[in-house]
Amino acid sequence: MFEMTPDSQFDRSSSNLTSSREELIFLLTYASDLEHSLACVCLFAASSLKNDASEGGLTDAQAEMVRGWRRRLTQAAGKRIRHLAQLSLLLVAIDAMSAIARPALLKPASVPSSESRLALEPFSQQLLDHLVTYEHLSAPLTRPQLSVHDSHEYHNLPFASLTIRDLYDRLTAGFSDLSAEELFIGPKEAQADPRLPDLGNQLVDVVDLKSANEALATITEMSKGGSGEAEASLFSTIRQEYLSALEDARRSKQPFEPVRPVVTNPAHLHGGTASGTPIVETLTVAVANLFNDAYDTLLLMVRHLFTHTEETDIDLEHLARASFHLMTTVIRPLGDALTQMPVDSTSLPGRCAGAPFGDEGDIPELAHRTAVWAFLDERLWQLALTATTLRVTPGLPTEIQEATAALQDLTCQFAPADGPHGVEARIAELSQVQAGLEGSIQSSLNGPYLVTNAQTLLNWLGERLPTRPQMALCRCGGSATKPFCDGTHARIGFTAHKDPKRVPDQRDTYVGTAITVLDNRGICAHSGFCTDRLNTVFHVGEEPFATPNGARMDEVIRAVRACPSGALSYALGGIEIRDGVDQARPPSIEVSKDGPYRVTGRIALKDWRGNEELRNTGVSWEHYSLCRCGHSQNKPFCSGMHWSVNFHDPQVDEEQEPTLFSWVGGLPALVRMTHLFYDKYIPQEPLLRPLFVEMSPDHPERVAAWLGEVFGGPKSYSEPYGGYSRMLSQHVGKQITEEQRERWVSLLCQAADEAGVPNDPEFRSAFMSYIEWGSRLAVENSATNAHPPLQMPMPHWNWGTAGPPGSRISALAPVEEEEQPVALPSANEVVHFAQHIKPLFRPMDRQSMKWAFDLWSYSDVTRHAAGILQRVQNGSMPCDGAWSHEQVEVFQRWMETGMQE
Repeated sequence: MFEMTPDSQFDRSSSNLTSSREELIFLLTYASDLEHSLACVCLFAASSLKNDASEGGLTDAQAEMVRGWRRRLTQAAGKRIRHLAQLSLLLVAIDAMSAIARPALLKPASVPSSESRLALEPFSQQLLDHLVTYEHLSAPLTRPQLSVHDSHEYHNLPFASLTIRDLYDRLTAGFSDLSAEELFIGPKEAQADPRLPDLGNQLVDVVDLKSANEALATITEMSKGGSGEAEASLFSTIRQEYLSALEDARRSKQPFEPVRPVVTNPAHLHGGTASGTPIVETLTVAVANLFNDAYDTLLLMVRHLFTHTEETDIDLEHLARASFHLMTTVIRPLGDALTQMPVDSTSLPGRCAGAPFGDEGDIPELAHRTAVWAFLDERLWQLALTATTLRVTPGLPTEIQEATAALQDLTCQFAPADGPHGVEARIAELSQVQAGLEGSIQSSLNGPYLVTNAQTLLNWLGERLPTRPQMALCRCGGSATKPFCDGTHARIGFTAHKDPKRVPDQRDTYVGTAITVLDNRGICAHSGFCTDRLNTVFHVGEEPFATPNGARMDEVIRAVRACPSGALSYALGGIEIRDGVDQARPPSIEVSKDGPYRVTGRIALKDWRGNEELRNTGVSWEHYSLCRCGHSQNKPFCSGMHWSVNFHDPQVDEEQEPTLFSWVGGLPALVRMTHLFYDKYIPQEPLLRPLFVEMSPDHPERVAAWLGEVFGGPKSYSEPYGGYSRMLSQHVGKQITEEQRERWVSLLCQAADEAGVPNDPEFRSAFMSYIEWGSRLAVENSATNAHPPLQMPMPHWNWGTAGPPGSRISALAPVEEEEQPVALPSANEVVHFAQHIKPLFRPMDRQSMKWAFDLWSYSDVTRHAAGILQRVQNGSMPCDGAWSHEQVEVFQRWMETGMQE
């Protein structure tokens, strides 16, 4: 956005040169305040724009254009914040304090008419005209207020006759004119890692004159290959589009009202007066106070990030991540909420407030880690309590819920692990505050799912994820912290609109001789549970979709009950058995793998206005699937578009060995297997039926939980039921015979096959190893004269001798193309492990030996070098072909020269 004035055009007379380090600090501080103030102006203007045609005064096409302006103004603010961060690094480099404070240039003041002044004002042509002058660097500078060197002699500079171009020219000349040895005296370790702040591109680490010039070039966008010309037209482009839209609306006589009725410079009342337009309404004042306290906390976080003391790298990463989320998931939605809340119903009816950006008070000056982190912990807790109290107040904008969710999570991140102020205690207190609220999921307007009082959030393996009383779950598909929202929806322009070309709402009936299948394709999430597991009844891409006579009645019912979208139901004798489909189960939200949220337990679903979400004809209200990729044609419900857009969750580290639990598919897969076993196979087996005739209704879930824990999953059996002693009690005195055991094992294998349990040799080897061991132990413990030990630990199973999948080369694997030869070191070159030895071992070589040691680990290869050399020399390693003589010689040379890392 800024352009440097060439040296030949700059007046380098003594009156225009930066004469001292003190003056340079003053100018950097002023520039920091200017960039910060412009960021606030852009953010305020962005939040003053409407977000959807449902707010009135816009067509859908106009609303899309206005949302584009919101995004571009927010991007412009982000760019100014990057400038502020870079200026902070410049200040720290010359051993000055970072100038991250409340923006002083925004404060209304009595100034000469020849000076311009920045203000928080809603989007308008006048504002755009003003911003364009800053865009072209022609805006005159504003005399700084008391917070910027209030008694300094440089207040005598002729600000009204200086422009932004002059300011940055002076800064560039100042770094060149002053002695680098005397100037760059700030300790290098005091610089914030420029990679930490999540600001889009890396900042420049400032340590000398060269890097200082590079840093200023990033601000003025004259660095090589920069895109300054394109970005410099941002405000001009928006102004042109705005004027064209006004003209189009005038000609077509259509209303075009893109701006919310927001006041200029909203501010608190302090002692009966305000420094801007006073906010009077009680609830609006409360939200404005919350905004200001959150904003001050953000400034303290960022300031300490750039002027830290004893923090570790992990501390700084935590601080950077927290400050980013405070901005995107607290400050942003609170600012949006304030532009929808009344400022003064009596004096200014119909007018709304806006974000005051910390218009009063001081940010505490804290330096040492202990004091800063204690303050942040206390402040975030108070913010979370305040936000939660506001959240239970009816009638407030839904953005309050979004901010509350973020603050509840942030306070838990900074809280002690346990104790009276620990995470568990805080969650309990916050839960008590909103205990009167109904458990629900609300689809916010073009934003996340707002989840209230949900106790159970599971991943696709059935493992519990941490919950808060108020949560915001990602709905746009772009969050970096899935499944939780990080504010990405606002940056990418996500909308919650349904596609008019979606599958229509139509319920179809498929009549069979014993059972009738009811289906509504308009709500189907295409999870494939019916078509994959019972393809004799349910047919992909064929008509009719369902042929109920293709399987037994119990199999059809089982498939219908498993439908996660609620599209399927069934009827007997012409009467729908909805109660047979909708199960009595506790409320739960499952984050499926690369797919939708699967909701069960009759959790209320609300639209952005707080009303019940409209459902398709005949669908379940007990269970449903919600879009998580952001592209559903039937938002908020999943329409299966995650397959089309190739939506994926973050990939698990490929080097991490999977557990048996994760490989099998977690608790859902094990529950599916045990239900098939106990619901289908046991009732029709006379030899086993007597053993299980009195089993509890949740016996299949308990056995699945036991197997899951044994295979490396969560303690879903030992914690609720009691572990080994509980399982032992189920067998004592049963007198299980060997014939019964063999039949039990055989039928369980059949159930595993039908349930789709992985059948690769490695998993089935480990699976059958445990089943054989466990079943024989059950026979032994059930004998009449048995005296089994009562306090044995839970067994834990791993991959065993066969190793995990990938440990061997499958005979069915496709023949790989010939690999490119590894570059070997020259005869005189020192051989190093990382550069020369590790590349000799292919991923498949590493995987095949991981049961013994890691071929990509320097310490492992060093420890086993003699054995490895022997095997590569005799050709027994790798198993698919011997190394060349040259490769063996390199490995031997590495050993003989000290095995350099």
